[in-house]
This record gives sequence, structure tokens and C-alpha cells, in this order.
Amino acid sequence: MITYKRGQINILHREALEKTSCECYQIIENEFVRLLGNKPHKRQK
Repeated sequence: MITYKRGQINILHREALEKTSCECYQIIENEFVRLLGNKPHKRQK
């Protein structure tokens, strides 16, 4: 789902990562949207 090399984390399968994370992920994303008005930017390669 992720790779890590020399301080850089790359998310390979975001949906799978979200599904395996605890409920904390959704809580944090909801707060981000509440405070800033939009979802976190998803970087592309």
C-alpha cells in the first residue's frame, strides 16, 4: 500500500490504506474539511 525510501513516503493504494486504517483517519479528514473547507490535496506522480 505504501513505499518508503530515504525519507519519502509514497502511497500506492490510497483506498486500501484508508480501509485498513483505524477510524481516526476519517475523524482527522472530517476536521480538515471542517477547518479548511476542502479535502487534503492528493499529489500525483
